[in-house]
Amino acid sequence: MAALSWSQFKKRQLQNLRRFHEYVVDGAGFVLEKEVKVYGKNIPAGDSVKLIGLAYKSPRTLAKGTKAERLLGCDIKDYKCIYPANYGKDVRKFINRFNNYFRSKTDPGFGTKIFVISEDYQLHSMGILSKTTDFGGREVSMNSRNMKWGHLESIAAAENLTLLKPGKTVEADWLDNFNELVGDEREKRRKNGESMLFDLKVGSLIIPNCVGAMGAPGASSDPKADIVFLYYKNNTDLRITGFTSLKEGSKPKDFQQWGGLSGYRNNQEVLDFVNDLKTRYPNGAPPGTNIGREIDDNTLKVEAVYGPLYRRGSYNSDSVQLIIQGQPTSLSGNDQKVLKVEGSIHTDSQNEMNELLSGEARPVFMARKGDRSDFGVPGTRIFIYPKAGRSEWEMI
Repeated sequence: MAALSWSQFKKRQLQNLRRFHEYVVDGAGFVLEKEVKVYGKNIPAGDSVKLIGLAYKSPRTLAKGTKAERLLGCDIKDYKCIYPANYGKDVRKFINRFNNYFRSKTDPGFGTKIFVISEDYQLHSMGILSKTTDFGGREVSMNSRNMKWGHLESIAAAENLTLLKPGKTVEADWLDNFNELVGDEREKRRKNGESMLFDLKVGSLIIPNCVGAMGAPGASSDPKADIVFLYYKNNTDLRITGFTSLKEGSKPKDFQQWGGLSGYRNNQEVLDFVNDLKTRYPNGAPPGTNIGREIDDNTLKVEAVYGPLYRRGSYNSDSVQLIIQGQPTSLSGNDQKVLKVEGSIHTDSQNEMNELLSGEARPVFMARKGDRSDFGVPGTRIFIYPKAGRSEWEMI
């Protein structure tokens, strides 16, 4: 296994906070990557330890807190603490408290100031924990992944629809979170005697009578689209729409890449980059170096972002309409709900497309040392990456 760092935790922050809350409230143990001492007893790596909360070493001038948020043996001026047990089963209150009480997005050194709290009220770095299939971000086979379809199961049964799983765990987490939000909104409307159907605004796209989302057709073969939205046309005909590519995190540096280049072996601009790379580094990319080049071919950039078969107005699993980064966090608004996410939402409107193709997340060529020899370059991976995904580049 591997140690869990804050940078890894925040890539799936919403889902990991949900898991943290669930583990603590249910009394489940967290797998250790390093030995720790709890109540004076050494617990070895590989065993589990129970945790009770999170602590943030905050500037004294910002310190405020209640008795329930204090860490025993520590000055409240030094630490802000959050205990999931204080919120019972209400995970959203816990997450909202984290977002509003800790400065995870505005404190550049936050990762070095957050700690987990063991049962004996002692602080430990997040790195004592292991990344597992359920907590921290390790991938798990979708064959064994149970989806939380909720209200969609009855809708699918009534419409004789097979609900499709996505291809990856992070996409399954996204669907679980989103469908829970939709299900809660539908239930609230039912209790109020209102129609359970509502329009949903996703970025600048409005999805009428949205009832949820599922994996995109062919998701197991890793097309550009990861999910699709489900809606009722004319209130009776269940359809799919909004083919969407999902990206992790909240910033361009959080997601892995825009796409590979295996389908563009005859593209002259790709070949020029590869040949220049071979000339400069005949033995392959050196370790720790991000070798890049701006892309001039607009079609290549569009297809890297929106899919190899992209055509505006003609959407499928390899021609997407939406790029969504980050887990869903809420549905706001009244009659028309608005989807809020951790990061950003872009459609394929010309203005939003131009923003993606020319802004900080613009696609560029990238080569790095890796476990493959793409295009015959020894030990080098070559792909298309967001420019802001790395702070240091060697542009060739």
